Amino acid sequence: MTINFYNYSCFKVQSGDFIIAFDPPSKESGLKTPRFQTDVILISHNHKAHNGADVLSLKEENPHFIINTPGEYEIKGAIIKGIESFHDAKEGSERGLNTIFTVDLEDIKICFLGDCGENKFRPETKEAIAKIDILFLPISGPFITPKAAVSLINEIEPKIIIPMHYDGSDPKQIASQLDGASKKNKELDLFLKEFSEENIEKLDKLTIKKKDINEEKMRVVALESNL
Repeated sequence: MTINFYNYSCFKVQSGDFIIAFDPPSKESGLKTPRFQTDVILISHNHKAHNGADVLSLKEENPHFIINTPGEYEIKGAIIKGIESFHDAKEGSERGLNTIFTVDLEDIKICFLGDCGENKFRPETKEAIAKIDILFLPISGPFITPKAAVSLINEIEPKIIIPMHYDGSDPKQIASQLDGASKKNKELDLFLKEFSEENIEKLDKLTIKKKDINEEKMRVVALESNL
């Protein structure tokens, strides 16, 4: 499995010829948009920095391969589960709903939190997520803080943490257009300090197999943008 980062919350996860895209930004976001073919597009919520399904091309023109709601799906051997969550810490009263996605692929379980703004998982959400290997974690924004992000980590104890929602290809543009959410790498530093983690792996991409995952120690991997 290979994981590439594009910007903000956009990732490409590839297993052989099979590709899943997470939260591509739309053209209206002001962010640089990725260009690649994919089998599945997962959209956590309807916001211009996350809902740009039209910027990518599906290998098969099947609208069912664009998933933006809770539910359970099986596509080409990948088990995908969409889990309802809140976009803020006030039960969605300020920003509505967000979909968390888990993906089982190559015997590795991924959890993509999207723009989850909850400070603590509800019991049913935690049960639905269950045990995971790799967590895509928002660490900054109007409705998530480094402290809240660490709290979520402690609840589900992933083996690999990939921070997101803190930087992009043009931080100044993101800061002006997305409620001042991005402050370059300052947010990453605050997260690491809160997490009490001095060591962080900075990679162009993460290539990993199940046997590479250490069950005893968490890793924090910050991926460089491919844009």
